[in-house]
Amino acid sequence: MVSSPCVKIHISQRGVPWNAPASHYIRIFKFSQILKKMFLINYIDLINLFTLCSILKFYYFYASQYLLYYQ
Repeated sequence: MVSSPCVKIHISQRGVPWNAPASHYIRIFKFSQILKKMFLINYIDLINLFTLCSILKFYYFYASQYLLYYQ
């Protein structure tokens, strides 16, 4: 797999070894396993929770702008 040059520059600037992406994904997987044990929810539910929070933030921002405009 050939990575793009900007990714190579980014990784080499940080001084991370070439097996960093795999270990990074393993770290994310272990973190998700810990979250599953803590909250007893699936990783998909966690992603849904994040999307729900972002949607609610967007609607809150939209409503506050609307109220400011039509006061």
